[in-house]
Amino acid sequence: MDILNESENNPLSPSKSASLPDFETLRCLAEFEPQTLEILRIALCQKVIDDAPIHAKQRLAGLLFQLSSRQLLTRKNSMLADSDNSSVTTAPLNLIQNMLKDLHAMQTESIYLSTRKYQKQLKPSSTAIIYSFKKTDSI
Repeated sequence: MDILNESENNPLSPSKSASLPDFETLRCLAEFEPQTLEILRIALCQKVIDDAPIHAKQRLAGLLFQLSSRQLLTRKNSMLADSDNSSVTTAPLNLIQNMLKDLHAMQTESIYLSTRKYQKQLKPSSTAIIYSFKKTDSI
């Protein structure tokens, strides 16, 4: 099954911007082309970064790096683990689940960084509170 040749099902086709495809497409990618699913995950996370406010882009890029590093470690650990029948049948679903978790984390962080509360934290205070300390000889 080659879903990449079908333009309407291709999540990475140039005619479409990166968007989350339906579950069946995700399942097919996870089962037959996990590398393409990984490319889609990165493209969707990158879209969140591109759509984020300027002050949030660097932090979101760092989050994407952390998520990608975690994915790489997970993949290496799963290759070293014993493969039984249950892990083989649930592997595509785990790939989809991890992709959706990563996308959710990126979107949540982007929304937080775009809120007024966070932007108020970024504004420098015009006044500073200065506390005086009493000098003691007992030290």
